[in-house]
Amino acid sequence: MKIFKLAGVLTVAAAAMLGACGGVEDNKSIAMRVSEEVVFQGKSQELIADNFTYYPGSPPPGATQFNRKDTLAQWAGIAATFKDAKITWLHVNAEGEFVNLHYSLTATLVPSCIFGLAAVSGKTATWKGYVTRQIQNGQVVNEWDLVDLNGMLPQFGVTGAPCK
Repeated sequence: MKIFKLAGVLTVAAAAMLGACGGVEDNKSIAMRVSEEVVFQGKSQELIADNFTYYPGSPPPGATQFNRKDTLAQWAGIAATFKDAKITWLHVNAEGEFVNLHYSLTATLVPSCIFGLAAVSGKTATWKGYVTRQIQNGQVVNEWDLVDLNGMLPQFGVTGAPCK
């Protein structure tokens, strides 16, 4: 009888460590909601931990990481820059607290400026990217991304000229 109880305890512990019992699926859902709700709508900010750190794949000069406050401000800028954003999840993989998202994004540029470069307002573009989110206790604590800027910027008519 003790062997069966021990086996049951070990099975539950192993399942929890591997993210079973809804853990991995919950993490996938949280990771996708961050893109859909926080980045492009400014909602659900409770999904971002107070100690959150963002490591952009294409950081601006002199920056390698951002804290929660700076990231949320940056995401608010993204939400204001693009309208009608539609995310298609190409691949979603999770292992424990890490979720890897491969996506395709279609959006329309609102202003005539993107990343400080002149662009054609009102143009719609589609591009791909990857994001990895580390989730602990239902909140994202770390994020790494890589966006196909070379595929996105020409679609918006960006030529490299600075905004006026």
